[in-house]
Order: sequence, then structure tokens, then C-alpha cells
Amino acid sequence: MSEPRIQTVRRIAALARLEVGEEEARGLGETFERILGHFQVLARLDVSALEDEVGPIRPAEQRRADRPALSFPVELALRGAPAREDDFYRVPKTVGGEE
Repeated sequence: MSEPRIQTVRRIAALARLEVGEEEARGLGETFERILGHFQVLARLDVSALEDEVGPIRPAEQRRADRPALSFPVELALRGAPAREDDFYRVPKTVGGEE
């Protein structure tokens, strides 16, 4: 495993605020190399004969107008909510500790 790959793993882990040990960094580096290898194979494929799946973008005059409309009824939207507060879903706090 090359040192630059391990440094890349450490840099990505730091950005994600993850602690990665030496052995784990080596394993992730190997995984990254395999993934990048797959992308290199895909990059070499000749797709010039394939048609676009998306199709052309329509001109602005053909797009649907953005007009206010009635939204989903609140009672129906919140019917399956595990908890609610007024007209909103109530969910446990996941970032920053307790409430």
C-alpha cells in the first residue's frame, strides 16, 4: 500500500471526523484502489454508440409553470408520524447532544 493512498484515507477520515487506525487505513486504502480501478475500467468503455437516457432539456417556455397549489393535507401527512409537534414531525435530536 502506497503512503500517498494512506495519507488520502487519513485526510478523508479527518474531514469526516472519523478516527482511523493504521491497519484500518491500509484496508480502506486497498478498498479505494479497487473502487478507483473499477472507475478506470468504466472510463475506458466506448459509449459513443449509446443514446442518452435523459433526453434533451426542454426550453423554458415548455416547462411547467411554478404556481402555488394546495399541498398534501397535514393530517394525512402526519398520520403515520411516531410523534408530532403542532403541524410538524417530531424526531429525536441526532446532532449536538441532548435537547
